[in-house]
Amino acid sequence: MDNRQVFCQQCGAANSVGARYCHSCGREVIAGAGAPPPPQQMYAPPPPQQMYAQPPVQQVIVQQAPAPRKRSGACAWIAGITLLLVLCCGVSAYFFYQYTNPAQVASENFLSNLQTQNYAQAYDLCGADLQKELGSPDGLKKFIEGNGFANQTWSRSGISRVNNAADVTFTNESSRKLTVTLALDNTNAWKVVGIKFDP
Repeated sequence: MDNRQVFCQQCGAANSVGARYCHSCGREVIAGAGAPPPPQQMYAPPPPQQMYAQPPVQQVIVQQAPAPRKRSGACAWIAGITLLLVLCCGVSAYFFYQYTNPAQVASENFLSNLQTQNYAQAYDLCGADLQKELGSPDGLKKFIEGNGFANQTWSRSGISRVNNAADVTFTNESSRKLTVTLALDNTNAWKVVGIKFDP
C-alpha cells in the first residue's frame, strides 16, 4: 500500500496520491506536491510603536458672551413702588369719594329742588335748627329768591369735609358763590344746616 500523500497547495490538507481535488478545500491538487506547503503566516498586528508623549491638547471652551444683565431687581422695585403708589391713590380716591359723596349728593339734591322751585322737598332736606330758623317751605322760598337765586344755573365748584360736616360750594355764570353746609344728624343722614350766598 502506498502511504505517500500529496498536500494541497491551497490549504495544506493531506490528500492521497491519485486525488485530483483536495478533499478539504476542493482545489485541484497538483501532482508531485509531496510536502505540505509552508504554513501560512497568520496576520499579526505590528508591534506597538513607542508612544511619545504629546503635549497636552489645550481644550478651548467657547462660551457665549453673557447677555447684558437685566436690571430686574431695580425694575421690580420701581414697578412695585409705582404699583403701590397707584393703588394708594386709588384707595384714597375711593375713600375720599365715599367720604364726601353722600354729602355731595345731599347738597346736589337740595340745589336741584331749589332750581325746580320744589321748596317743600328742599325744606325736608334741611336740619331741624335750619327748619326752625326758616319756619316753613315758604320761608325757604323767600330766603332763596330774596338772594337772587332764581333763573340762574349753578354748578358745584368745590367740597370740603371735616368729620361729620361738609361745605359744598356752587358757582353760577356770574361767579357768584353759594355755600351749602351739611352735617350728619342723629339718623346718620346728611342734612342742610346752613345756606350762605357770597356777594
